[in-house]
Amino acid sequence: MDNQPQPGEERPLQQEEKQREENGAAFAAAQNGNSGVPDRPGELREAHSGDGRRGEEEAGPEGLRFGAGEAFGTLPEGKTPGEEAEGGEGPFRWLDLLYGVLFQPGGTFAALASGSGLRRGLIVFALVQLFNFYLQAVLTGKDLLLRSSYHMPFWLPPEQIAPLAAAGSAVVALLGMLVSFVGLFVGAGVYSLTAELLGGKGNGRGVLAGHSLAVLPVALGFPVRYAVHLFSLPVAVMSLVSFLLWIWVAVLKIIVLQKSCSLSAGRAAAAYFLPWLVLGAAVVAVIGGSLAILVPF
Repeated sequence: MDNQPQPGEERPLQQEEKQREENGAAFAAAQNGNSGVPDRPGELREAHSGDGRRGEEEAGPEGLRFGAGEAFGTLPEGKTPGEEAEGGEGPFRWLDLLYGVLFQPGGTFAALASGSGLRRGLIVFALVQLFNFYLQAVLTGKDLLLRSSYHMPFWLPPEQIAPLAAAGSAVVALLGMLVSFVGLFVGAGVYSLTAELLGGKGNGRGVLAGHSLAVLPVALGFPVRYAVHLFSLPVAVMSLVSFLLWIWVAVLKIIVLQKSCSLSAGRAAAAYFLPWLVLGAAVVAVIGGSLAILVPF
């Protein structure tokens, strides 16, 4: 009689069956995304919210937790435009970066102020400078060789001039790109120091990343340069386009100094033009001193 279950008590077999039924119902509800399933110790449940976000909630005394997920179609936290996340983000991130530099420079350079886009910036700078110097050498080198070949002691047939001009243009493009890289790195250090002297913060990496991307408008002049050569347009057309592109690049570089070095617009413009003014004054002083020595009065 002592082994008889008391009223309200359940046999062990019935308890196990009831526990299995409860576990099966909880599992089915969790699979259907039912957020109303009560948490159980040691159990992790994936939570699906209605705004397109996905994550895991804490469950159990162990304190195990998965980090909250990102909204679909957005950059992971801490990523900037054009910066790759783990696994890559695809070529459209390049397009976002290039579009931002040309048409939304303020926000783009503010996001790149830490220098996070340096690698891509250097790639853009190398391609722009390489193609720029190569195009200039190709369009002018062949004509120069044709005109000068008649004055050489040996005459070059026209079919040999084209490959010679192409080889010479490649050498000129590589040398020009290397010299441009030296100017880029030296300029980043000088601009960062000037910005610091004007009350900003030194940020050589951020200035280097931004200024390497700021040359992007130069690429827009390539079709114009080719059209001027192809249709024999006046040289003034290319000169005007080059001047407008130079202004565009200068404005972008000033924005870079403003965002990277925490300067006002006026101080950023001063930080950009001051090194050029100092360099110009030094050149004038050297030329004036040389003339004073060489030319008697």
